[in-house]
Amino acid sequence: MTLEPVPDKDELRRRAPLSVVAAEVGVRVDSSGRAVCPFHDDHDPSFSLFVDQAGVQRWGCFPCGVSGDCFDLVQRVEGVSFGEAFRKVLLITRESPDAPPPPSTSVELDRNALHAYVDSAMERAHTVGCRGYVCIAAGFMTFENTHEEREEYDSHLRDLGWGVDEHGNVVMPHWDPTYTLTGAKVRAVGGRKWSFPGSRYEWLYGDWLSKPASQNDHLVVEGETDFAYASQEVPLVSVLGLPSGAGYARDAWYARLTIADRVYLGFDGDAAGDEATTRWVAELTDRGVQDVYKLLVPRGLDLRSCGIPVQYLINDRFLVS
Repeated sequence: MTLEPVPDKDELRRRAPLSVVAAEVGVRVDSSGRAVCPFHDDHDPSFSLFVDQAGVQRWGCFPCGVSGDCFDLVQRVEGVSFGEAFRKVLLITRESPDAPPPPSTSVELDRNALHAYVDSAMERAHTVGCRGYVCIAAGFMTFENTHEEREEYDSHLRDLGWGVDEHGNVVMPHWDPTYTLTGAKVRAVGGRKWSFPGSRYEWLYGDWLSKPASQNDHLVVEGETDFAYASQEVPLVSVLGLPSGAGYARDAWYARLTIADRVYLGFDGDAAGDEATTRWVAELTDRGVQDVYKLLVPRGLDLRSCGIPVQYLINDRFLVS
């Protein structure tokens, strides 16, 4: 008997029939992609399914101010771990391969609500009593780190606009290069993440930051936490983050890097990271970037958690262009 290979989380997230997953956990979605929200006393259906710009099926609820993907929904409704949610979604996907996707509509971003949420979270990050609370809650540090280490990382995260909401979750706002808020990701203690409803991630994370003209070495990483870690550890390199995982890229992101003398790719050490590296190398070299390097992130780990300082990885990188 030939066993079907298990997809990685990004691939499964794109393939999963979210309407079927929702039904399996008791959320009955109608033909327009709406349902009564399971997370508050909802009488006028405010829970919506939609497809984001990366082709991922997601859900969101304005009154709750939360959203997420198939894994987040199972975890929230059933109170299970990510591993248990992954196994359930995988089984549902294999049993319902031809389920129709939700309508390709977008949840409209309430910019006033987003600004209020981000502003209050940023203010709270400066007033929480525990030293280093933001970096500990985000998984950067533990209580075993020194006060100085925690304070240093907290200061860095606050400079990036990271905050803490009223439930103790870490809020990671996204801006475009004109410093306009385009969305926010929320990270619960323990690692579970979701987005503010209607968030749009159309710019490389960190692209709103002014870069000195001398900084023409660029490091591209996956996500906000790898960005925050790398930008703290290697201040002489311009760091940019993929906001939607390695499985998705916009043409404008490749074009953004054509000004670079050298580009380092620090994607996760997994199949999705390998595939993304191959695609980025081909695109960047086609656009005239002469030196593209791959950082040797160990298998199964990401840049932040691999235990190897970023500067060492940059020193030991290899040329792939």
